[in-house]
Amino acid sequence: EKRNKKVGKVLGSICYYLLHSSRPFSDYTILVDLLQRAGIDCGDINHSAEFVKKWSDSCAEELEKRIKGHFGQRLPQTGQKPKPKCNQAAQNKTTHWNGDCFSRFRTVDQCM
Repeated sequence: EKRNKKVGKVLGSICYYLLHSSRPFSDYTILVDLLQRAGIDCGDINHSAEFVKKWSDSCAEELEKRIKGHFGQRLPQTGQKPKPKCNQAAQNKTTHWNGDCFSRFRTVDQCM
């Protein structure tokens, strides 16, 4: 259990790095191999570039769930639900890249 969490953090950190720096997913296998050669435990599974896509989709779903939860709750300060505001550029797009986040981030209107 403890090893699985440690390996998960290592692989997740690699995925985050690739997405945050807009690197190709094919770099994932190279980085995992490099870390293994340096003696870092990267586990025995999830070493293909497909894992980055699965990881980013999973993170995007979790983020979307948290955003929906936030907009569904009343704020303790005001007692009212927050009102979403979208910028003009995002209103015409259904999915857009947010380099600081993940590959799939929906506009606020779609989350409601």
